[in-house]
Amino acid sequence: MKKVYAYFNTSNKYNSIYQQTMLLIERLETIYHICIPILDKKGFYEHLNQDEDVILFPYDTLKFELFRCCRFKNIIFIYHNITPSRFFWTTEPLVAARSFIGHLQLRLLRYVSNHWIAVSEYNKLELESYGYHQVHLCSNLIKKTQSHVEKTQEPSLLYVGRIVQNKKCMELLDVAKTVSETIDRHISLYIVGSGKENTNYLRRFRARVKKYSAGNLSIHWLNSLSEEELSQIYQHCWLYITLSQHEGFGLPVCESINNGTPALYTSCGGQEFVLNNVGLTDEESMPQQVATLLNDQAVLAELYQQQKKIITGITIPNYDNEIKRVFDKLLLI
Repeated sequence: MKKVYAYFNTSNKYNSIYQQTMLLIERLETIYHICIPILDKKGFYEHLNQDEDVILFPYDTLKFELFRCCRFKNIIFIYHNITPSRFFWTTEPLVAARSFIGHLQLRLLRYVSNHWIAVSEYNKLELESYGYHQVHLCSNLIKKTQSHVEKTQEPSLLYVGRIVQNKKCMELLDVAKTVSETIDRHISLYIVGSGKENTNYLRRFRARVKKYSAGNLSIHWLNSLSEEELSQIYQHCWLYITLSQHEGFGLPVCESINNGTPALYTSCGGQEFVLNNVGLTDEESMPQQVATLLNDQAVLAELYQQQKKIITGITIPNYDNEIKRVFDKLLLI
C-alpha cells in the first residue's frame, strides 16, 4: 500500500467538507492501521504525482491549485457537490460565477484525472453525465449519537444550514407560519445557520423573522454551535424541514435523523437518493404534511423509524466494509 495523504484548503471545523474529510480519514486510519497526514499547499505540490504517494482531495468548488499541473496521476478526488450557478445569479453573482467556473473545471478534469469517488448516487450520476468512467460510490458518514436530550413539550421544527436563496429560507419561514395557524398551537422554529452579511437576502430574512416571531410562532435563530450543542438541538426538536433546491447529499437531514428527529424535504437531488424518497414532499404540500406529523405522534414515529433504518447503514462504524471495498484497490494505484 502506498503512503496516503489528504489535502483540503479549509480548517473551519464548522465546514461540512472539513468534517466529512476528517471522518473519512479517521475510518481509513482505523481500517488500514495507517496514519494519514494532512498537507498544506506546499506539501500538496511536493507530493503531487509522486509514484509512492496517494492524495485524497475533496472537490466541492473551483480549485485554483489544480491549474498548476496538466495531469493528476496520484490524486483520489472525492466529489461532494457544486451547487449550480443558476441558484445564485440574482443574490450572489460572485458565488454564481465561481460555481459556473467550478462546473467548467469539473468537466475538464475528466481528461487529466482517473480516480473519482462520489459521496452519493446523485453525484455519481452527475460525474458520469460529464463523461467520467468508473466512478466509485462511497457515502458521507454519520457519527453515532452519544448524548440524549428530551424533546420540547410543544411542537418544534428545525432547519440547519446557510441562509441563502437556494435553500429557500424565506419560504421556510412561510411554512412555519402557516403550520402554526393550521394546527392552532404554539410551535417553535429553530434555525441554525448564518448568511452573508450586507446582502439584500439576509436583510429581508431578518425582517421576516422579526415579523413572524409573534402569536403562535416562536423563532429561535442560533449560530456557531459546538458539535455537542448542535446534536442537542437536533434531538430537542420534533421535525426537521427543508425546502432546499439542490443538495449533493443532504448532510443536515441525515444528522437530524441520526439524532432522533425525522425530516421532510423537497426534491433537490442527493437527499432523495440517500433516503430512498422517504420523507420527500413538494413545497405546496409541505405545510399540510408538517401539520399532520405534528398532530399525530404515531405517524411522526413511523416516519422516523423508516428513515432511521436507512441512516443506520452509513453511521460509523456500520459503513466500514463499504469503505474497505472502495479503497482496497484505490490505495494501490
